[in-house]
Amino acid sequence: MIRFYLRKGWFLLEICIYSYNIHSGRNIFFRKSLQNMIDYFLKNPPDILAVQEVHDNPKHGHQFQIIRDSLSMFGSFGGNLRIGTGYYGNAIFSKFPIELEKNIALPGHAEPRGVLQCMINIHSQAFTILNTHLGLSKNERRQQIQMLSSLVSSLSGPILLAGDLNTTESPIFPKLDDAAKKLGKDSISTVFPLNRRIDYMYATSKVHLVSYEVVKIPYSDHYPLKAVLRFS
Repeated sequence: MIRFYLRKGWFLLEICIYSYNIHSGRNIFFRKSLQNMIDYFLKNPPDILAVQEVHDNPKHGHQFQIIRDSLSMFGSFGGNLRIGTGYYGNAIFSKFPIELEKNIALPGHAEPRGVLQCMINIHSQAFTILNTHLGLSKNERRQQIQMLSSLVSSLSGPILLAGDLNTTESPIFPKLDDAAKKLGKDSISTVFPLNRRIDYMYATSKVHLVSYEVVKIPYSDHYPLKAVLRFS
């Protein structure tokens, strides 16, 4: 939840951000668990939520709208894989207005991938969120990471990059710090039941990283990442 502090005559704002690969709203046994996820976030409300593997199509359901409406948040959907008359991809939900949104296709020859870019207005402070889910092959990821690095280099102001990068080797992005590494938590697994870290959060030094954790809830084959950022 949004928290305000007064320190040395300055108001400081803290926001809670989650990133979560929801596995199409199913647990590791492929049983439906979207409502369990929603119930968790109703009890532990995020200010911003970046989600991967979300559907917005008649075949598998309009999960994007269900999450957005259930959590009473603004939302942006980046569809990358066409399924019938709808799509499957990434989404960003925010308690703050989303002023600009753009879904950018990433290079690759297998499943279509993209990065969803949103500019969010946090009490007159522009904050850019990048949400992505990279490919399975190393060569594909190399190209996608190069494109993400160019995108990050072109941006100014506070930035957060989050998502499932499908690699245990933490990529290096210009201007961004790996949140888990910065707080000494990069040995914690983000997928279940495998013991490896393939989900990441990166933030610029323009915001202060207050905390980072991997939340061990059993509703997907991934665990959500949670970070608290402080703005001055």
